[in-house]
Amino acid sequence: MNSAIARQRWPDLYKDLLNIQKEDHLDISWSDTPEPTLVCDGIFLESGYDKSHEAALQARLVPDEAPKAWIYGLGTGALAAKLLERPELKELNVVLLNRQLAAYIIHHVALPWLDDPRVHLVGGAALTKVRTPFAALPGCLRLADHACARIRDMVQLELSSPFIREQHHQKSGRWIAARIRENSTFFHNDRPVSELFNKERGSHILVAAAGPTLDQTMERLRFLRENAALVSVDAALVPLLEAGIYPDYTITIDPQPAIRTFFDTDLSPLANTALIYFPSVDPQVIRTWPGRRYVAWSEYLRRLAADSDPAGECLFSAGSVIHPAVDLAVRMGAATITLFGADFSFPHNQTHAANCSQAEPFTRGHATHTLLNGHGALVATTPNLRGYLRDLETYIERFRDHPIVWQNASRDGALIQGCSFLEEENAQSVHIHPSQRGR
Repeated sequence: MNSAIARQRWPDLYKDLLNIQKEDHLDISWSDTPEPTLVCDGIFLESGYDKSHEAALQARLVPDEAPKAWIYGLGTGALAAKLLERPELKELNVVLLNRQLAAYIIHHVALPWLDDPRVHLVGGAALTKVRTPFAALPGCLRLADHACARIRDMVQLELSSPFIREQHHQKSGRWIAARIRENSTFFHNDRPVSELFNKERGSHILVAAAGPTLDQTMERLRFLRENAALVSVDAALVPLLEAGIYPDYTITIDPQPAIRTFFDTDLSPLANTALIYFPSVDPQVIRTWPGRRYVAWSEYLRRLAADSDPAGECLFSAGSVIHPAVDLAVRMGAATITLFGADFSFPHNQTHAANCSQAEPFTRGHATHTLLNGHGALVATTPNLRGYLRDLETYIERFRDHPIVWQNASRDGALIQGCSFLEEENAQSVHIHPSQRGR
């Protein structure tokens, strides 16, 4: 019955599910619990004790009066059934996160609500942003296939971000506010980052992060550097200097004292390099910088510093220094942005580029999660790195209608949606600014 309904209502999706069903089968069985449910690769799709109560708790994420809602994950249908009890609900979109699992469920599990005209089945692979209001099935999120990995990660970010922000604020908000006050003399006298906006209009800007692939792409960076501006994150500074490459701009945002090690080198050659800093960073980093200094804010820091008269512009920040580095490149007017060492993972069995103070060999203790790299293979990562990647991809998505060319210098790190690859054979033909910047 389900198959006939799905074939009639969503013919293209159903055809895709039929093709998927021909692949290697998942390990699927019914649980031996008081209320049986499906178990896939050892993961329970729903409660084996009280599905209805669990579904009612999950449904609370969707306001009672909402006319439209989304569910991420199909499960055995209890959550959809619970939401469809609401007469106010006029449309329910059920997102399939694992097509092979969805094909099994449609063929073997009773879904009496499937012919409800309010219901729409949606393939997760085509989605580029999280739709709200929504509820999600944790088991289905964990079982998402590679094609749906991005939307899975974005859903998890949406669910966890309020908790993470609150925990961060409770743990660190007070001492970060104190640090901002400590740095007030600096940021009231240094230049606002807005002075750099449009400074590189029409140019090619290289953004160097400290992922392991920075080592393998350093010579390509050196070549392109001759005719392009270079923005370095703090962790990439020493690796670049060891290679004899001097950035035009270095950005640092982290308040942790350990970040000092990123600057534990002879900084005197950087008299012509601008430092862009958040006012929460260690004052020693600001004090010892030999060149020009520019202050930038995040929205969170500006709220913390309400009593410190926080003048100046905010840069995009979602936890990683790569975010404001990229935002700076955009706001300086880049026509082309090429990312180096932006790996969000641990390729080459390393955590960071060589000569970075935090570099060490990769062990399984560093990560138990994976994502796809530019070769279509799995590479180890952590949930926070995966979250930073998805936030960067969402940022890049904002500029899809803008004439900015986004490039990734390596395929060995994470696949970054919205970026093409700077291949070895065409590295010399990318767009570059006519002015000479190399030292």
